Amino acid sequence: MNKGITKILALIALILQAIAVTAGIGIVIMQKTLVSSLMVRTSDTVRPVIPVTLLFMALQLVIYVAFFNISKNEGNKPLVVVLVVVSVVLSVLSVVGNAAGSFYYSRVGVEAVAVYSSVTTLVSYANTLFGIPAAPLFYLSCGRYTAG
Repeated sequence: MNKGITKILALIALILQAIAVTAGIGIVIMQKTLVSSLMVRTSDTVRPVIPVTLLFMALQLVIYVAFFNISKNEGNKPLVVVLVVVSVVLSVLSVVGNAAGSFYYSRVGVEAVAVYSSVTTLVSYANTLFGIPAAPLFYLSCGRYTAG
């Protein structure tokens, strides 16, 4: 029973994170249309931006996939603890990464910062809706796996 609940929690976390990453990629692909509807004036000279947030969301998805595959077998508790630690470290590093992205685009120009800010905000909405609820499910499933 414990193993089934662990797999279900891990699968739900995996699906939610995959939806968040897919939505983020969709936002990046459609950024020209989305940003032009958010901003009064945009220039065609600004090249597409890729928010650092999306990279960290994708890395979290890789961790969730790895855990889901690990949870199929017993006896991988130390590896699960490593995945949890890596997940927490990525969460902390995402703050630094987002700041670095802002600094980079601020050197490119004011309009690039505006586009980066708009796209990052939209990707953060996708992460808030799907990625943030996935995190507690992931940690709960990891805890159930290591306790069981």
